[in-house]
Amino acid sequence: LADWKKEIEALKMRLADLGFLFDIAGRREKIEKLEEEIGRDGFWNDLSSAQKTMQELTRHKDKINLYENLEREVEDVA
Repeated sequence: LADWKKEIEALKMRLADLGFLFDIAGRREKIEKLEEEIGRDGFWNDLSSAQKTMQELTRHKDKINLYENLEREVEDVA
């Protein structure tokens, strides 16, 4: 059981490192900014730019979702 706990703690540390590598905090800030931009009047007037912004938003959200899913998996095991 002690070995199991050590493995879980090691997993949590690796996950924290992954959060740093994914720049989770930075991505959350970027998502806020992008969502503000999307909410502005005239955002959809330039469809090409709007699509690029939406793709960027999706990329950031996908990375965060991946990280959060991994985080839940580790917590479920713990």
